[in-house]
Amino acid sequence: MFIVRLFRWLCGYVEFEVTGNFVERFLNLAMRGEVNIWGLSHRTDKVIGCALLRDYKRFRKFTRKTGVRVRHIGTYGMPFVAKRYRKRVGILIGVAAFFVFLAVMSQFIWQIEVNGCKTVDPQTVLDAVEEYGLREGALRSQLDTREIENRVMIKLDTLSWIAINIQGSRATIEIQERVNPPEMLPLDDPCNVVAKHEGMITRVEAHDGKAMVQKGDAVKEGELLISGIIESKSGKNILKHAWGKVIAMYEENLTIRIPLKQRHEVLSQESSPKSYLRVGGIDIPLSIGGSPGENAKVSVEEKQLSIFGMPLPLYHVVKTYRSFSYEEVTISQNEAKSQALRRLEQMENEAIGECESKEKTVNGIVDGDHYVLTARFVVEKDIGATEKIWTDQPAEAENSQ
Repeated sequence: MFIVRLFRWLCGYVEFEVTGNFVERFLNLAMRGEVNIWGLSHRTDKVIGCALLRDYKRFRKFTRKTGVRVRHIGTYGMPFVAKRYRKRVGILIGVAAFFVFLAVMSQFIWQIEVNGCKTVDPQTVLDAVEEYGLREGALRSQLDTREIENRVMIKLDTLSWIAINIQGSRATIEIQERVNPPEMLPLDDPCNVVAKHEGMITRVEAHDGKAMVQKGDAVKEGELLISGIIESKSGKNILKHAWGKVIAMYEENLTIRIPLKQRHEVLSQESSPKSYLRVGGIDIPLSIGGSPGENAKVSVEEKQLSIFGMPLPLYHVVKTYRSFSYEEVTISQNEAKSQALRRLEQMENEAIGECESKEKTVNGIVDGDHYVLTARFVVEKDIGATEKIWTDQPAEAENSQ
């Protein structure tokens, strides 16, 4: 579609209107005569459309046959621009140089953004792709995105997936972070299962090894739960890779303190927008204005410019500054409680996670100039963790029993 629009602009085209009693016959004759007409629209007693300049000049013979009247209402394209400025050669040269500049600049990458980062630093991804050629100012035709993706996957073991999409002069990097499985000892390494948290045992499932605790026992952190040392019938010790589940109940306590006197930001109602033209990563100011000062928040809107539907390596950037000030406010006990409950929800997800909660008790009091929220959880969870058995003696085979 861009090629068609560019061709029409280079050849020049005319927007015209047709009036009369035989408009449809005129259009049929024109199309039979291989006249390319587009953008037709009916408006009361006339029809409006567009045709190339060379075809518009052929309309005379069709108007004689049909008796309609054709009048141009707009002219567009290079021939008309050249005619308008034929005595100003410098302007034409400047326009031509500008288009050449845009055509050349659009062959390079001028903006790179990374999406999908949660724990991985976006700069780490940018440094990795830059090492393999994808950087601001890189020539698009020399970039093998598939090769860069493969090399970055090898270099960064924190990624499980990466895709590089190039559109115009912008490169977008989409990533998916790798979820690392919990570290586990090899199955041929002898180990015990020990408690990683104190609690009261509610269930023991020893799949391999010897259970050292039973339901109702209270255990401390680091205490042996399932032993990987088994005594054989001959009285010798056999080392095994002990594993299983040891479910226990234990308490988890969280305390949150919310100050009743807080410092809030108050945004000004007035805003100060500033426009920039971004070329090759450099922002050129389009408006004149003073510095917004230190206490100002900025929101950025960015739009890539295009011509005839083709994206250009130019961006119109609007930065809107709003100044703010600080003021000290005293919040009510109910508002402090609401803030504490919202923070408790976040902390609960981090501290408790997927544990099954058996009991939850929440209490709140005012302590001086703070609201203190205390939460007590009784949770049930697998508290077992493998611990390698270090020995210089070789383990006896199980069949020695």
